Amino acid sequence: MLNFFRRFFSFLESFYNWIFVPSYFGFLRGAYVMLGSATLIVLMTKLQLVPNKIAASILSTIWITVLILGMFKFSPVRLPKFIIGPTKIPIEIIKIFGHRSYLFCISYFGIYISLIIYIPILLAGVHGNGLDLKLILALSGVNTVLWFMYHLLNGTATVKQVKARVSLYAAISGTFSPLLVGNVFESITPILASIGIGYLWLQHFTEQYELEQEMISNQDTTNQ
Repeated sequence: MLNFFRRFFSFLESFYNWIFVPSYFGFLRGAYVMLGSATLIVLMTKLQLVPNKIAASILSTIWITVLILGMFKFSPVRLPKFIIGPTKIPIEIIKIFGHRSYLFCISYFGIYISLIIYIPILLAGVHGNGLDLKLILALSGVNTVLWFMYHLLNGTATVKQVKARVSLYAAISGTFSPLLVGNVFESITPILASIGIGYLWLQHFTEQYELEQEMISNQDTTNQ
């Protein structure tokens, strides 16, 4: 499973670097991806190879993904310094192992990634009751796991730091969950539950990482 995370982060980094490299006439490759996809989808629609709703869904997925990725890289966040710290660019905020970075990840990124998934689904004609909220709930837990694993595998946080931070957040989540009763907190409780599941998986992944490092250390000792 750890190799999956390594390959996933490696792919994201390679794709991210590729799509924002200047190409012909000084335009970024992302612009050509958007233009090329629009041209291809229009042709496929004219030839009746793809239904209009499906075509709109595919095109919106590509365009929204490129635009949001560009915003993560180039668009500064308009939030007070005490909330996000001195760094303003979203992708740079995520690279910091801190409380503000983590909260920013599960909220800001969760909302925008939900848009990438949810808008194409709507354009395809699927109208799920509360689907947007369910996506944000699920992504809260997923983003939690990805954020911690990114820092662990990139070496910006040690196993002890990750374990200590996960224990802290799990304790805070467990403390507040029983207190959030009533209709006002109905939407918050599932988010805490989703994040709590993420913490449980993180405990497993950090233990896997420790075992992996121990095996590597033993092999090095044997080879010596």
